[in-house]
Amino acid sequence: MKKLLIIVLCLPLVYSCGDKEMEDDDETLLKESTTGIIKEIDSISNKKKEINFLQKEKNSLKNQIKEDSIKKVLLENDVNEQERSAKDKFLIKKNNEDVIIKKKIN
Repeated sequence: MKKLLIIVLCLPLVYSCGDKEMEDDDETLLKESTTGIIKEIDSISNKKKEINFLQKEKNSLKNQIKEDSIKKVLLENDVNEQERSAKDKFLIKKNNEDVIIKKKIN
């Protein structure tokens, strides 16, 4: 009878101790999953920023291609544009011209 009484009294204590360990495990899992979710959100945010940056760079490069294409057509078809470009890049001049060089000051 004493053994049965001890078992009946101790049984709830055994289960309550097990619940405490379960709660600690649940808290640990919750913290780990929360940390994982936060890292994922940060990663997604960083990737969105990178995508925006790359889209801006893509648009900039498209605009540069358009400008260069126009310049190419002008250089291929316009003699005056060829002369002006040669003067600017290679400092080429006609016999009766003077060349003025401008320096950029930072």
